[in-house]
Amino acid sequence: MNIKKTTAIFLSMSLLITTPVFSKEPQKPVQTTSMQTLTKIDATAQKSLNKIYQVFPELKNYHIGMIQKGTGKHGYGVEQWDITFTKEKKKLNTPQGDASVEIEVSTGEILNVNFQDKQLAPLPHNQAEQQAKDFLQKFIGNESKQYIVQRFEDNTLGTTGGTSVVFSKKMQPNETFKTISVRLGANVGVRAFARGHTELGDLTGNQLNRQEIQSALNKLYKVYPEAKQLEVVRANRGKRDVGFLVKYESTQLWVQEKGKNGFFGFVEYDLSGNLLSLSKSETSPPIEKPLPENKAKEKAAVLVKDLYEKNWGDYAFSHVETKPFKNKDSITKVYFKHVNIPKKELEIVFNGDGSVVSVTNFEKK
Repeated sequence: MNIKKTTAIFLSMSLLITTPVFSKEPQKPVQTTSMQTLTKIDATAQKSLNKIYQVFPELKNYHIGMIQKGTGKHGYGVEQWDITFTKEKKKLNTPQGDASVEIEVSTGEILNVNFQDKQLAPLPHNQAEQQAKDFLQKFIGNESKQYIVQRFEDNTLGTTGGTSVVFSKKMQPNETFKTISVRLGANVGVRAFARGHTELGDLTGNQLNRQEIQSALNKLYKVYPEAKQLEVVRANRGKRDVGFLVKYESTQLWVQEKGKNGFFGFVEYDLSGNLLSLSKSETSPPIEKPLPENKAKEKAAVLVKDLYEKNWGDYAFSHVETKPFKNKDSITKVYFKHVNIPKKELEIVFNGDGSVVSVTNFEKK
C-alpha cells in the first residue's frame, strides 16, 4: 500500500518553494465591507436555511443568536449571510455560538454549516467515505457527482475531533479547482459541511494553454514513468516570496491520474517555461538504506539532461548528501551549481530504491 507523504518530510527548502507563498505585490483591489448585524434574512436565504433544517433537523431546536451580512470576511469573496445559533435562547454580541451557517446572498448557495462539537470520535475511512457521499447526494444533489474523494483527515488536534472527508472537483474551462469538506463523528453522523475558499492566483482551464500543460506533464512522465493518464486538476499563478530565496513568479500545477483519488504530484515552472520544481505525492514503503552516492549522481545527471534539454549544460555537478533515517525513507540529495549564476542551484532527491522524491531549482538571495 502506498504511504502518502509530502516532500516537506525530507526537504524543508522544497516545501517553501512549492507552497504558494505570495509577495505583497500590488493586487487588484478587493471590495470588502464590514459585517452588518441585522434582525432577519431575506427570502432566498430563508429557502436555503429551510434546506439545512431538512438535512440537520436538530438545528430547528437551536435559536438564532446573531445575523450578519457582509462581503469578503471569510475568504469566499462574495456577499454572504452569517447566521450564528445557540442552544439556549439569547442574543449574541459576537458570532461565537453552538452552530453556524454561511449562505451566499445573491444565489442562496450554502457555503458552510458547522456544529461546535467537542472531541468527536473518528470513523474508519471506508465508513466515513460512504456516509459523506450519501450526505452530499442528499444535500447538494447532482452537483455531488462532479466531486471525487481527495483525502481523509482525522482531526486529532483541537477540540472538534472526528474524521473529515475532503472532496475535490478539477478545474473547468471557466471554473477554478474546488473542494468540499464533510466532517463526521462516530454515531453522530455529519457535523460540518464546508465549501473550500478559492486561493489567490488559482486559474481556470481557459487560462492555461495546451502547450504549457503538455510540457509540464512530459517532465513528470520522464521522472515518474509509472504515471498513467495524468491530468491537471488545479493550477495557480503568482509571485512567490520565500524569505531566503530570490522573489519569482511561477505557475504551479497539481495533477491526478484519471479515475484515481488524490493528487499524483506537482510541477512548477517560471514564465519562460523553465522547470522550478516537481514532486510526487505518494512514495513506496520506507527504505532505510539510502541510495549509494555514485548511483544517485549517475541517475541525477541523466535527469538533468532529460528535464533541461538544451540548457542542461548550464548545470555542473556540485556534491552529494546522504540522510539516513530509521523507520522511514533514507534519502540521497544530489546538487548541481548553475555555471553562470553562482547562487542558483539544482537539487534532486532520491529515495533508497532510486525513485525521485523531488526536483527543486532555486536561487538564494
